[in-house]
Amino acid sequence: MVRRSFEEFKFLQERALELSSRYAGQYVAFVGQEIAGSGQTAQEAYEKAKQKYPHREPVLKYFPPTEAVLVL
Repeated sequence: MVRRSFEEFKFLQERALELSSRYAGQYVAFVGQEIAGSGQTAQEAYEKAKQKYPHREPVLKYFPPTEAVLVL
């Protein structure tokens, strides 16, 4: 379990900027180094991942919406 969680953590760390931009405001479910599902709720992302990988337990991550900053 710890080894598997480390795999997802490493994947998230390596692709943090890309994922936070692409999935802003969404929950994302990871299985290994793959995005197995995403959605507006954790339940939606989880269910998509379980459909794809019924015998694996996904790791969920929420990516907050990005905020625009106006610099004058």
